[in-house]
Amino acid sequence: MVEESSIGFWFKGYDYFLDQFNATKNNVLKRRLLFKKYYILRGEEATALFYDQERFSRHKATPKRFKKTLFGLNGVQGLDGEQHKARKQLFMHCMNVDSLNQLNTYFDEAWFEAVEDWKAKNTINYFDEMERILFKCACKWIGLPFTKKDIVNQVPRISRMISSAGKIGIQHWRGRSARKATENWVKSLIKNYRNKKKNSDTIFDHFIGYKNPKGKHLPDQIVAVEILNLLRPIVAVARYMTFNLKALEDYPSYKEKLRENYEEYGENFIQEVRRFYPFFPVISGRIRKNFEFKGHKFTKGQRVLLDLYATNHYAKLWKAPERFYPERFMNAQISPFNLIPQGGGDHYKNHRCAGEWITINLMKRNLYFLIYDINYTVKSKNLRIKKNQFPPLPANGIKISKITKLRLME
Repeated sequence: MVEESSIGFWFKGYDYFLDQFNATKNNVLKRRLLFKKYYILRGEEATALFYDQERFSRHKATPKRFKKTLFGLNGVQGLDGEQHKARKQLFMHCMNVDSLNQLNTYFDEAWFEAVEDWKAKNTINYFDEMERILFKCACKWIGLPFTKKDIVNQVPRISRMISSAGKIGIQHWRGRSARKATENWVKSLIKNYRNKKKNSDTIFDHFIGYKNPKGKHLPDQIVAVEILNLLRPIVAVARYMTFNLKALEDYPSYKEKLRENYEEYGENFIQEVRRFYPFFPVISGRIRKNFEFKGHKFTKGQRVLLDLYATNHYAKLWKAPERFYPERFMNAQISPFNLIPQGGGDHYKNHRCAGEWITINLMKRNLYFLIYDINYTVKSKNLRIKKNQFPPLPANGIKISKITKLRLME
């Protein structure tokens, strides 16, 4: 009899399968979710297995409710083999050093512009502000024209697409509505671009001009989905930036360590934030062919979930995993399969998040500015994270006040 885990997972969230892995001392669980059978995996060896493309597929692996809110239909996440490899190059084309440096510059400009506004305000919602900053710098980087009205309209919609991913009922339908409206906005920009026949050396231009292996352009609907698969994850980095702020409040001794030696502590702190705090809990796949692993028979067509959070909190990989300890990364041997807050595997060949480098770069700049650029007071009293919220945030996104500038823009 396979245990039905939907209610337990819904109420206990990220810790539900982690506790079961630890209790059974097993890295493979067989459970039901919404009455469908799944294998749940954790650990470095299981992650390497999950990204074996001969054994696992992403085709029809992600439930449609997630595609209709978070990912979009017919996007890169649901492709396999040569189709996936070709489409993934659209994204990896943007990840060169010059391009990432340009994104960093746009982030810096948006940050310093926002700080001038914050100084005149009594209180700001830090998470909301980070979403707006990231939307603006991402649009400039991609080459998407936007107005102040677009910031007001599209940022909450993109945020809702992310926050509704694990929801049911009215919140799910609001997420679907937000995705539809945002896709329509991007499609209108594509239409305007085509009507003006404007050629430019932008990411937007590159996506519109892309041809698949059969030599055909992508339909505007899919171009819009893939543009949002660049824009949405960058806006989602606001959650990690909020965790930066939370970590500095939860573990204040690191503020002084970072001020004294940012080069030594900066990236280690960022990696520990990514490992320690929950982002998305699992990713899904389907089995391509029969095989055995750890005494379990995996059957073609079966559904599998890789537990990202449980792997990042696995004591055999990370000593004292419930302790926030950036120093662990000073000598850590990071592989494509042990630190997986945004998925594992190879960025080019597998489904590992193409924007992971963007996430790390922007988090480092954000942390640097929190340490060296502004002084502030955290006004929020409750910074607790609800582990059954997917993806989670401290209550109301952390409010800060008494913001003053420590240095001039360099």
